[in-house]
Amino acid sequence: MNPHTFQLTISKGPHLGKTFELAKEKVTIGRDAAVDVTFDIAEVSRSHAIITRQGDNYLLQDLGSTNGTFVNEKKISGQYRLHSGDKIMLSDAVHMIFSVQYDSGATVVAPSPFESREPRTDPAMPAMPVRPQKPRQYAGKVPAGPTVIPTAPKEEKKNTWLWAGLGCLAVAILLFVIGFIAFDYLNLYCTPPFDKLFGFLYTCP
Repeated sequence: MNPHTFQLTISKGPHLGKTFELAKEKVTIGRDAAVDVTFDIAEVSRSHAIITRQGDNYLLQDLGSTNGTFVNEKKISGQYRLHSGDKIMLSDAVHMIFSVQYDSGATVVAPSPFESREPRTDPAMPAMPVRPQKPRQYAGKVPAGPTVIPTAPKEEKKNTWLWAGLGCLAVAILLFVIGFIAFDYLNLYCTPPFDKLFGFLYTCP
């Protein structure tokens, strides 16, 4: 059973308030007694318009009428796809409302309760249950992390002491040379107490 039906309701003109259900694939409208929806008034042509069903869509088409066919007060040419609530006008003499009626007693299709709500990446593989992981437990003390032993820059310390020693030695040699030159320049060999200390090397006048 179709859960909804399509129908025309007369809102102006003959048969005011009457409803025509669109149960056929093609529904003709006009003044002729042979059409499906008849309006016996002069403003309506004998074969005025036709409504064709295509699936759940209904297409309205004017059949070359004298006064024209309108939808929502706009004249149509060719086929027009009807929507629920559209007002169809045969000139201004007849107004009809196209509507969709839903069956409140129809059964609604529900999703299967056995289908998983989570999408699967591979339909060929069954979904595996995800088990919650328990936190690790340790008997006694918790194992400590790896001990990081800082390494001293031994080579750098050695180089520092080496350069410091060489610097001190250079300063000492320089001072010795300067002292020796000054000692000789001032002729301190014959000055007490140096005359006694260096008497074996130098003879004073």
